[in-house]
Amino acid sequence: MALIATKISTAAADNFRLIKGKYVTSAGGGASLDGDYIVCEVPKKALITFLMLDIATAYSGTSTGTVTVGYKEPGAAIVADGLAVDGTALPEAAGKKVIDASFYFENGGIITLGITNGDSAAGVKARLFVGYTVIH
Repeated sequence: MALIATKISTAAADNFRLIKGKYVTSAGGGASLDGDYIVCEVPKKALITFLMLDIATAYSGTSTGTVTVGYKEPGAAIVADGLAVDGTALPEAAGKKVIDASFYFENGGIITLGITNGDSAAGVKARLFVGYTVIH
C-alpha cells in the first residue's frame, strides 16, 4: 500500500482586525482631485475578508464619476480596480455598500480608493472599511 503525501498546513489565524479609513472627498466639476488615494496599509500575510464602502456624499444623478477600490503590493504598480469597480461601488447613491472581494498579501501592501469625477457637478465623499486576518 502506498503512502499518501501529507500536505497538512499548520498556518492558522485567530484574530480579526478592522480598519476605518479616512474620508476621501473630491470637489466635483472637473479632474482636479482625480487619482488614487492610499486609505490603509495591511501587514504581511494579511487576508482581506471584508470591504465596505461608505459613501457619505454621492455623485449627482447620471454622472460619469467613478469610485474604484484597488491595491498595491511592495515593488509593484497600483492595480486601481483590483478589488472593486464602479459597478460594485455604486457611487451615485449614498449609503454603505459591502464589496464582495478578498485578497491575500504575502508581503503586506496598501488599499486604495480611485476617484474620477467625470462630468459630475458635485463631488463624492467616501471612505473604506477593511477587515482582515493575519495568517501565521
